[in-house]
Amino acid sequence: MKDNSKRDLFHSFEHRFALGDGVHLAVAVSGGGDSIALLSLLSEWSVMSGIRLSAVTVDHGIRPEAQQEHAIAAATSQRLSIDHTLLHWNPTKRGNLQDQARRARYRLIADWAKSNGIPSVALAHTADDQAETVLMNLARGSGVDGLSAMPMELERHDTLWLRPLLRTRRKSLRAYLCKRGLAWADDPSNENLNFDRAKFRQLLGQSSKLGLSTNRLVATSARMQEARKVLEQAANHAARTCAVRTSLGEVLFNDQFWQFPLDTRMRLAADALRAVSGREYRPRYTSLMNALERVQRFTTTISGCILTPMSAGGFLVMREFAACGPPVDALEVWDGRWRLQKSDPPSGCVIAGLGSAGRDRFMSTPALWLDGELWASPFAGIRTEWIFEYCNHGPCWGRFSQAS
Repeated sequence: MKDNSKRDLFHSFEHRFALGDGVHLAVAVSGGGDSIALLSLLSEWSVMSGIRLSAVTVDHGIRPEAQQEHAIAAATSQRLSIDHTLLHWNPTKRGNLQDQARRARYRLIADWAKSNGIPSVALAHTADDQAETVLMNLARGSGVDGLSAMPMELERHDTLWLRPLLRTRRKSLRAYLCKRGLAWADDPSNENLNFDRAKFRQLLGQSSKLGLSTNRLVATSARMQEARKVLEQAANHAARTCAVRTSLGEVLFNDQFWQFPLDTRMRLAADALRAVSGREYRPRYTSLMNALERVQRFTTTISGCILTPMSAGGFLVMREFAACGPPVDALEVWDGRWRLQKSDPPSGCVIAGLGSAGRDRFMSTPALWLDGELWASPFAGIRTEWIFEYCNHGPCWGRFSQAS
């Protein structure tokens, strides 16, 4: 990386990310070349900008060789006089282990950051990663959102995630590391063709000869992000006229929903499902399309929610009781959505769904249970002074206004 390129990068940090003097920023460091380079670059920039820097690494407990990578992350942090923390995750579920590890990494780091008063975490995704993501999503038949790929900033788990290297090439970062005499580890899975990303990385190297280069794919992503903003604004406008959220944690659409373009309908329905279920990701496009077709005639289920047609031509999105989370202590959040406002319930009380003690829409509402017996539920009219607060206030829920 040339000195003028580094200056331009630091200049972009200042203008793109609202990080002032004294702000505490964390860097997610794996020990790979990209994250080590980001750690070093931010350590240089932090001296000039006055920000406080910490480093964090997640041990997923999957690859034995990762221990060497973590050691490099710790040693580099020490060399740069940056505090370093190693977090641990123990995989417990079967299935897509890579996806589970990625989700766990975000959750673990976010929890750690919040407990240490750190509002933002920097990630080392590069222009090469962005181009690979665009190519992968293109192969999957993605629309505007998928081709937008990764944004520079992302709010998740009450933490702001920053990607300051999205326009920086991996080879430039390697040159910078060599110049600074910093070591890094290469993850062997990056070359393992059993993983989709490795296959597309190889494909990208071949397709660049045909003009499908990293730089052009990154430029496409930037244009798609601008298009996405326009579509999101249209959906926000539509939501004000066709949808409201209810006191039961539902989203109610009126008949005007069906008058909007397909893209708007799909965005609103997907966000309603995420808001009501508390799930992080949208359902698959075809599954959602089929559900919207069905709900015009009869009740259907999708993504842990029930979609019920209303007599006036709209439909209701409510939580499916069978998909609700297990009972939790009365002082915890139940189903990722409900929190008890009073803080002194009787010893042994747990929060669980009202279930068969209620009817229809009320089954998935929260209730206090004591020794297996229903003790309080404002929705069932039992001890109504024990009020539950809906606390899934993510960006999806905020799209919909409260019903009057």
